[in-house]
Amino acid sequence: MSGSQRAGASARAPIAQGLCGLLGVVYLVVGVLGLLQTGAGEFDGHVHGTVGGLGGTTLLNLVHTILGALLLLLAASRASGARVGGLFGVLAFLGLTAYGVVAALRGGEDEPLGVDWPATVLHGVSVLIAAAMVVFATRATADGARWRDRLRRERGAKA
Repeated sequence: MSGSQRAGASARAPIAQGLCGLLGVVYLVVGVLGLLQTGAGEFDGHVHGTVGGLGGTTLLNLVHTILGALLLLLAASRASGARVGGLFGVLAFLGLTAYGVVAALRGGEDEPLGVDWPATVLHGVSVLIAAAMVVFATRATADGARWRDRLRRERGAKA
């Protein structure tokens, strides 16, 4: 493996961690601002707030806050943390996207999360970003493992 291949591997991990951190910041900010707007006492789906065009209830804002904090914690770890964050993000955001589409198609005003189309689109875009995190983090981890194996073989040959 050449130095340029190693540089490509080491460049992938910060990309995955950066995407994880970016998603974490976005969801933490949206969640906290939403909680400030809707308050933290009503969970019945009747108190709706709008932050940057994203509608939601206290429950959805709590979900956003928890997801954001978790993604920020995982972004601070190695590429494997970003990969876990990506896998978790794909599942969570895919679930929120599917929920938003079904809720919008049913026209339910009393659904507990209070999602609207802008929030559903944000969740859908987040699925794609989380999938990119998984790809970058997995490739960085695999390239790093190959690099370590090569170094071990070279050290063994010199001894």
